[in-house]
Amino acid sequence: MSLVEKEFQQTRQRLKMVMNWPVPINADELRLFVALVGYYRRYVKDFSVILRPLNDLLPPTSSKKNAKRTTKPERIWTKKE
Repeated sequence: MSLVEKEFQQTRQRLKMVMNWPVPINADELRLFVALVGYYRRYVKDFSVILRPLNDLLPPTSSKKNAKRTTKPERIWTKKE
């Protein structure tokens, strides 16, 4: 198997993983999904525009230890059935 074929196979596996990812039910799971699909940022035009609604659901994070943060109201995560 050539290097190109191996890379193509890995890309297909990653796409399957994204497509089969369970619906996030809390902020931590959503953050994991956003990190996973971030790999495709360079391949998708206007990726940040597409991902903006998901990023807006995430609570703010602080890069400084013990820094006060202004938080959005707690969101209730539910599964749609």
